Amino acid sequence: MIRYLGEKHLVLPALLIENYQSVIGPMATMIWIDLLYLLEAEATDNWHEALLSLTKLTEEELAYQLEILTEVELITIKEDVIELYQPKRPKKLEEPEKEVAVSIDQSLDDEQKKKEAIYDYYHERIGMMGAKEFMLLNEWMEVRGLNPELVAKAIDITAENAQFPSMKYLDGILKNWFNANITKLEDLETPRQKGTYFKKDPPRSTPQSSSPAYKSVDIEKVKKWKELFKDDYKD
Repeated sequence: MIRYLGEKHLVLPALLIENYQSVIGPMATMIWIDLLYLLEAEATDNWHEALLSLTKLTEEELAYQLEILTEVELITIKEDVIELYQPKRPKKLEEPEKEVAVSIDQSLDDEQKKKEAIYDYYHERIGMMGAKEFMLLNEWMEVRGLNPELVAKAIDITAENAQFPSMKYLDGILKNWFNANITKLEDLETPRQKGTYFKKDPPRSTPQSSSPAYKSVDIEKVKKWKELFKDDYKD
């Protein structure tokens, strides 16, 4: 005999198709439906033989499919009695959630390592880092949410373009990017964000000599000079 422990009205549960079929396979799904059919047809006394007839499976094949249904708690078999359970979220479907949780933890750990690497990178490219510099970098990443890769890019720009690389110069770059809604390296590479959000320090000016050779030239005097000495100046 078959005892159905779900609702009285035998409507095919959507969860069986949506959540279970991809886990247990179409054959095990169909066998559960066949059992529901046998119950509705009141042909429950010899359910085992009826299933063999409906599915055309061998004894071994049917036993294997029934084991699958038992494993996900859709049925239980006690001697000649099979109990049919209402489909719910199967335990096997919960495993990916655990994997996601592990993945999130790993991601957080990797992100922390990247942030710690930024402090070493600042020391390598710009110089010693004091408590003030540490707190400022930490604020940009932890509070304002700038990606560590973006901060590393700003450190590179500071080291390559600043006449005297410093946290002040780096902070200016990060402020410009933050105000332009640039929070990760990919934002900096998008067409709408392309542009110069930093400026190079001007080169040191070379003092001009007091020699007459560096004085400005009077163009009108040059013209008159050429007119007086045409033979010496040919076009």
